Amino acid sequence: MRKLLLVTVVLLLSSLGLATILLSSESTTIEEGGILPIKVQILDENGNPVKTTLMAEASLGGFEELELTFEGLEVDGETTVNYIAPYSEGEVTLTFKASDETAQMKVYVYKERVTGESVRAKVEDFSGNAAYKKADSEIWEPVTVGLELGEGDSILTMKDSYVVITFPNDSKTKVLDNTQLKIEKLIKTEKGYVIEMKQLKGKTYSSVKKLLQSGEKFVVKTDSVTAGVRGTKFSVIFENGIPTIATFEGVVFAYFRDGRVLPVPAGSEINPNMDRPGPSEYKEEDFTKAPEKEEKAGKEEVGKEEEKAQEKPPVQGAAPNVFMGTMFKDGKDYLMYSISYSLTIGPLWLDIGLTAYNSELGGDLYYGIPSATPSTNLLDIITLNGIGLTFGDSYFKYQLMPLYDLGMAFTMRGYTVPYARAVDVKLNAAGMSLYAHIPYELKKISSFEFGPSDSVWFGQFEMSLSSFNLFLSGVYDTEPATPENGQKPVSFAVMTGLKKDIIIGDVGVELALESATDSSMAYGIFGGYFGRFGVLTLTAGAYGSFAGFHPFLFGRDYYILKLQDAAPGIYSDGRAEMGYLAGGELNWTYAKGRLYLYGPFGGSPSLSGDARIIVPNISGAAFNGLFITGYIFDKTPFEGLLEKGGDTDAWLKVSYPIMGENLTAGFMFKWDSDTGEWKKLILVGADIWK
Repeated sequence: MRKLLLVTVVLLLSSLGLATILLSSESTTIEEGGILPIKVQILDENGNPVKTTLMAEASLGGFEELELTFEGLEVDGETTVNYIAPYSEGEVTLTFKASDETAQMKVYVYKERVTGESVRAKVEDFSGNAAYKKADSEIWEPVTVGLELGEGDSILTMKDSYVVITFPNDSKTKVLDNTQLKIEKLIKTEKGYVIEMKQLKGKTYSSVKKLLQSGEKFVVKTDSVTAGVRGTKFSVIFENGIPTIATFEGVVFAYFRDGRVLPVPAGSEINPNMDRPGPSEYKEEDFTKAPEKEEKAGKEEVGKEEEKAQEKPPVQGAAPNVFMGTMFKDGKDYLMYSISYSLTIGPLWLDIGLTAYNSELGGDLYYGIPSATPSTNLLDIITLNGIGLTFGDSYFKYQLMPLYDLGMAFTMRGYTVPYARAVDVKLNAAGMSLYAHIPYELKKISSFEFGPSDSVWFGQFEMSLSSFNLFLSGVYDTEPATPENGQKPVSFAVMTGLKKDIIIGDVGVELALESATDSSMAYGIFGGYFGRFGVLTLTAGAYGSFAGFHPFLFGRDYYILKLQDAAPGIYSDGRAEMGYLAGGELNWTYAKGRLYLYGPFGGSPSLSGDARIIVPNISGAAFNGLFITGYIFDKTPFEGLLEKGGDTDAWLKVSYPIMGENLTAGFMFKWDSDTGEWKKLILVGADIWK
C-alpha cells in the first residue's frame, strides 16, 4: 500500500489583499482515473480567511467541481476540491487562481497494475436477436438467459433487441438494439471489482447502484471518450461516429482522449465536440422501457438464431468507410471510388485505404489522390488518408481539413479546402501553446509524391496572461489570386488579442492587419462574445474596418472564390466602416446548422447559413431515414430574399441513405435567381456534410 504523504505548497503573494494560498493533499501521486482531494486555503497577509472566487485548471485531467473550471467557485477562506486523474501516465500541473494570484502544485499520475481473481457476469434477460462471442472464438452464438460472460467476451444485438447483463457487484448494463459491446476487464481485487467495457457502436444503459469504493472501477470506453462512474445511472450513445455520454442520476466522469476530464451531472450530456456538459436531450425511459415487439422470438427460436449466426457471422471492429461519388478537387470534378479503415491504438490513430478515380464516367482509371501527374501504377491505389498522434493537449495530425478558426474568428472563420489533406501540429507546455498548419498531402505512396494541397499557411501562439489568454496568429497565402472584383489580393494577415472566460461564455478582442500584394495595408478590430448552451452556440460582436479591411476574409468560400478569380481582398476604395455580427450554431443529434447575419451599421447585412436535419430510421419498417440539407447566402436579405433577379444563392437537398452518407440517392432543389424558380436535379453518390 502507498504511504500517505502530507504535501503543502505555499505561495507568498502580496497584492489585492491576498498574502497566501495554501494547497495541501495526502499524496503527490494518484493512479489513472483516480480521485485526489486537495485542501485549498486562501488567507490575507494577517492569516485571516479571505472570501473570494477560486478558479483552477489542470494540464491533464480535471476537477469534480464543474464550476471550478468554468464559472469559478465561491470560497470563504477554505474548501476541499477533488482532482480527477486522466487515463494517461505522467506529471500533471494543477493551477489555482484567486483574483490575480496563482498557486501551483505537481501531481504524478501512474498506471496501476491491476491483478485479481477473474469473475463472471450473467445475462439476466434478453429480447429479439442477440449473439455473443467468446474471447477465444470467432463464432457468434445465440444468447440465452443465464449465460455467463467473462473478459474478452462480446455481445451483439440486432434490430429491436436488447440484452441485460448483471455484474457480481449488482451493477447492470442494458445493451440496446444494433449495439456491439466487449467486456475488456472483469476481475475482483482486494479493493473491489474492476469492470471495463468497450462499446464499438450503438447504445447502452448502465445502473451502478452500489457506491464504488476507492480502487473499484466501472467504465464504458469508446474510441474518443470513456465514461467512468462511482455509483449512478447513465447511457453511452455511439451513433453517426460521435459518442455521447448522458447522465440520469449521480455524476459520470468523461475521460477524453486528449487528457481532459469533465464531470457530467444528472440531466446533462457531453460528446467530444462539446467544451462542457450541456442539457441532455435523452430521457431515461427511452433506455429502460420494454420493446413494443413480442419477446418470444428471442427465447423460443434459439435454433433458428444459431443457424443465422453461423450462416452470416457479424464482423468485429469498425465497418469500412466506403465512398462512391463526385469529388471537387484542385478546381476539377472527379469520380471517386474508395474504401478505408480507421484504427486507434492508444494515442495513435491511423486511416488507410484504397482509392481510384477518373475524370469522366467510363474514362481512364487512375490510382491514389488526384494530382497533376495521374498514376496508373496499381501500388498507388493504397492511400494514407490520415494519421494522428496525441499526447495530452499536444498533437500531430494528418487529415482531411476541418473548418479552421483563428483568434476571435474575425479574420479567419471556418476556412477549409474541400477534400484536401493537411498537417496540423500543436505543442503545449508551461501555459503556452504553439500551433502550425502545413498544407501538404501525400498524393502517391509508390513514388512518394508529397506536395501542396493548398497555398494558405497559418499558425497561432497562445499563452496565459493573468486571467486572460493572449494570442498571436498569422496567415500567409503563397499564391494569392488577382480578383476581378476590384479588390486587392491579400498575401498575409496578422492578428493578436485577448480573450477571457466569464460565467456565461467568453469575451474577447482581436486586432488584425491585412497586407495586399502591392504592400498596402488595412486594419480591423473586433470585440465580441461567445457562449455555449448545451447544443446551441451563440456569437455576437461589433467590428471596425479601416483602409479597406475585409472582415472574415479567410472563410469557407475563400478557396472556391479564388479558383473563380473572385476571392475577397482589401477594398481598393479604402473604405472604413463599423459593423456587427450575430448568429449561432446548432449541434444536435438530429439537427446541425449555422446561421449568421453580418454587415455595416446602418447598411445592408449579409445572411449566410447551412443546416442538416436527420430523419432517423423507423424500427420495424424498411426505412433507413433521410438527410435534409440546405444552404443560403444573400448579401441583401431584407431587399429581395428569394426573388427573381435577386442575389440569393440557395439550395435544398433531400437524400436517402443507402450506405450512410457515403452512398445516397435523392434530389436537389436549387434556386435560380434569373428565372425566379427552383430547379430540380437528381443526385446519386456521397452526401457528406460538415
